[in-house]
Amino acid sequence: MTFAMIHEVVVTGLLFALTMMMGVAFTLSIVALLTVAFRDRINRLMKTRPHPLATVSRSTSALAGLVLVAIAVVEISNWATA
Repeated sequence: MTFAMIHEVVVTGLLFALTMMMGVAFTLSIVALLTVAFRDRINRLMKTRPHPLATVSRSTSALAGLVLVAIAVVEISNWATA
């Protein structure tokens, strides 16, 4: 919005903000509907297989951490060589 105001295209900024809010609302609505629809299945899965779910959760967290560290290393190395 600030960019749009600086370049005097406020309507474009407002339309962009509105579109972004609609996208967020749509995504959250889908997540809520899927949560309600699959609540019983997820509950049963968590009760019957807690160890594989914990392993997947830890693996996903570790992978996300490694990706973030890799991005940081690339950015720092690009900054250092510039």
